[in-house]
Amino acid sequence: MPLGFLHAAMLFGLITVLIPPIIHFLSRRRYQVVDWGAMQFLRLSDRRRQRVAFEDWLLMLLRMALLAVIVLLLAAPFISHSALARWSGRGPRDVVILIDGSYSMGFRRDDQSAHDRALNQVRRLVQELRPGDGVAILQAKRHIVPIVPSLSTDLSKALTALEAIPAPSGSVDWPHAIQTAADILAQGQRAERDIIILSDGQRYSWADDSTLLRWELLAPRFSQQATSPRIWYANVDADRPADVTNDSLQPIRTNRPVAAVNREVTFRATVTRHGGKGDRAARQIRVKVDGRPAGEIALPALGDDREQIPISFTHRFATPGSHLVTLTLDDDPLPGDNQQHFAIEVVRALPVLLVDGDERPNPPTRGSDFLRDALAPRRDPNPALLVRVIPITAFDESYLNRDLSDEPGTVPRVVVLCNVAQLSAHQQEAIERYLAERSGVFVTCGSRTDAAFFNDQMFRNAQGWLPARLVETAGDEDDLPRASRPVPASFFHPAVEIFRDVGIGGLADALFPKYWRLSITGTNSSVPIAMLTGGDPFLVEKPYQSGRVILSAVPLDGSWRSNLTELPAFVPLVHEVIFYLAGGRAGERNLSPGQPLRFQPLHDSPWGELRLRRPDGIESVLPVENWPFVYDDTHEPGVYIVFDRRDNPTYFVVPTDSRESQLAPMSDEDRSKVAKWLPQIRYVTDIQDLVAGLMERTHNVELWLPALLLACALVFAEVAFTRRLAQRRAV
Repeated sequence: MPLGFLHAAMLFGLITVLIPPIIHFLSRRRYQVVDWGAMQFLRLSDRRRQRVAFEDWLLMLLRMALLAVIVLLLAAPFISHSALARWSGRGPRDVVILIDGSYSMGFRRDDQSAHDRALNQVRRLVQELRPGDGVAILQAKRHIVPIVPSLSTDLSKALTALEAIPAPSGSVDWPHAIQTAADILAQGQRAERDIIILSDGQRYSWADDSTLLRWELLAPRFSQQATSPRIWYANVDADRPADVTNDSLQPIRTNRPVAAVNREVTFRATVTRHGGKGDRAARQIRVKVDGRPAGEIALPALGDDREQIPISFTHRFATPGSHLVTLTLDDDPLPGDNQQHFAIEVVRALPVLLVDGDERPNPPTRGSDFLRDALAPRRDPNPALLVRVIPITAFDESYLNRDLSDEPGTVPRVVVLCNVAQLSAHQQEAIERYLAERSGVFVTCGSRTDAAFFNDQMFRNAQGWLPARLVETAGDEDDLPRASRPVPASFFHPAVEIFRDVGIGGLADALFPKYWRLSITGTNSSVPIAMLTGGDPFLVEKPYQSGRVILSAVPLDGSWRSNLTELPAFVPLVHEVIFYLAGGRAGERNLSPGQPLRFQPLHDSPWGELRLRRPDGIESVLPVENWPFVYDDTHEPGVYIVFDRRDNPTYFVVPTDSRESQLAPMSDEDRSKVAKWLPQIRYVTDIQDLVAGLMERTHNVELWLPALLLACALVFAEVAFTRRLAQRRAV
């Protein structure tokens, strides 16, 4: 029959039982004993002296016992045993109800969703509770949505609060939800505690590998059986077929996270087929840009052998600014995965700074002229890129923080170091700070490159921002027959994937008689994104801080007798690399759940207020104390819109977790794996079983009443005993 305490921390108060003996010993030292001859006739007998000492010690023990009982009363003791159910009756309890808020709960069957069934069962559970019971209701998602945030005995108020519960969306973090529920129960005053989970029996987010690891980490919290709450898992959609037919849209991808006005941008996505057998009818995907229709994509009928259907479409944006691309699949029983959004930034011309390694101030030609002409041809009246060329001797940090033209918002998005020999310490520090702002750097190696300096100061044993170590130059520019070529089979990176299937004139026809041999040995984050026929890297990428760096093994300036600058593939290649590097800041528009939203206006704007619209349509006016404006409550998937002082919208997107579309139910083995770490859990499929188990006689009996009666008895005994001693010794 184990003894437990609801507030075990109060037991530290037992130290107060030392107060009476301390007072006793201190009071004895307050009096000075003076021998007086006549006192020998008044001395007590030994027997009477022993009796007085015994009474004093007994009184002190009574007071110590009284303090101990008061502390135990505050700690709320209880005992637990199955035999107590025979006579204890159904005592008061605290209950936390967790409602699955993930979008799998939106699966509709018989014109009713699993979420609707869960709400009906919550209403019944609340109605079955007795007066005096405490209840809290939470919606479990990646974050907790409080419906009744703390334990309340007002059951009618709890029922009313259910009317405002948000619709299911996103995914769910069950370990965090149960830990939150346990924290709420720890604030309660009742020994009987229950956590009730209403979900759809989905395996993902409950018994998948990553969640099982988190259950293991949470297990010590529930290791004390006497004080841990019981956990009930009720499957509100137990009749759902195990092999549910469902088609879902995967997140949108693009080769140009940042686009130029009136330039074609390709968007890609995938339709994934889950469950079901047999052919399916053709379906339509509607395309919208900024909420306006922009076309449709027809999906063919799907057979058993097609589990994923890739789709793509192109679009040209006529105006600069922030734009929102939306794909919507025809309705099916699970609407939560039928829509995806993508926020893209469109500029009039992408600003790029070319830093040429030629130290001459005004040479007739520069090696960077090839890149300049490819990015912004002189004959193009509206180039897609705004390019400025400076020599390495003029390069300093001021060029990275000011506009390249008179138009605001033309601060360089990408810096290209063209065949540079070295960088000064200040220039290196400027590049590192530049990369911290989600910017991109493209480095081309050539005849001027000082390999020893690059390796010591920029690569720094894989700790610097340079993606690879320069080993040596390879090949001979006079030996064209043995020149290396790019390998199309290695082109899977977004910056080069368009060249994988290109024929004559493509990147595979480029010849590199001489190049720098690059090594990524010892690095963890550097990745070759294109290879040469000799097995050496052609292009290597490395994320550094918040930015991206790509290193080229060749100079891209027509030197070393390479024919790359003469091929039709040269212009698309440098465009793809530059736009990819510029897309690092696109990560600030397409966020992960919980990733802070950062907004920086292009035009100078005073601090004040901004208007924010959340995915649920709720708008709020938020104060701005400095730029950039940061908003961190982005757990809910969907579109967030920030309106500036000119009422221009800037879109931010938190995509849905596509894994939530996996509706496979838990197996008995899955339940056993979770029960290993949560032995208190009980699975039910019938709400009647849950009500019966919840309302059964309690096994935990609180001892507050016996403790209170004992405390009263000790107070009475102490007062009576003290009065008796005072009367006797006064005689």
